[in-house]
Amino acid sequence: VYVCTDFVPALNMDYTLHVQAEGQSFTAVEKLMSVTPIKRVEQGMVLEGTKDIIELTFYYDDPANEVNYNLSDFKSDFLLFPEYNLMDDDFFNGNEINIRFSNEDMKAGNIVEITNRGISRNFYNYMNLILEASNANPFGTPPANIRGNIVNANDAANFALGYFSLCEADKVSYTVK
Repeated sequence: VYVCTDFVPALNMDYTLHVQAEGQSFTAVEKLMSVTPIKRVEQGMVLEGTKDIIELTFYYDDPANEVNYNLSDFKSDFLLFPEYNLMDDDFFNGNEINIRFSNEDMKAGNIVEITNRGISRNFYNYMNLILEASNANPFGTPPANIRGNIVNANDAANFALGYFSLCEADKVSYTVK
């Protein structure tokens, strides 16, 4: 569901979603998190196997004395699905952080959309489980239903799949050279 309004959201404040569907009442609570802007994008080459491929790196400053979580993604015509990256600032608090992306199909002239979002710790944990399940190998434990933060007030056993998340995002469009 996409809703557009003229109100300006307040950062780091709790927001509640209420949904009525098929006689059930669902609610979810999430905090709107801020993000620092992407400072720059750099391009280089990296050896993958026996082949040099293009690598993009974007940089942003992590706010000091705060616990921060980020979800970034890379989208382009050569990708069937976006490439996601989760980051927490446990080892980088207050420093410049860089996120790298490479793909053997990336060529000069491709446009790569880079989005970096500030997310809550709970959404970070949820997305970590989703990404782990989607990258599972055939010998791994089969994924179970991953519960989000959407609660059914009528019947807790009849939960909704998904997660209600709010985030501030910074987006850069980069043309590969």
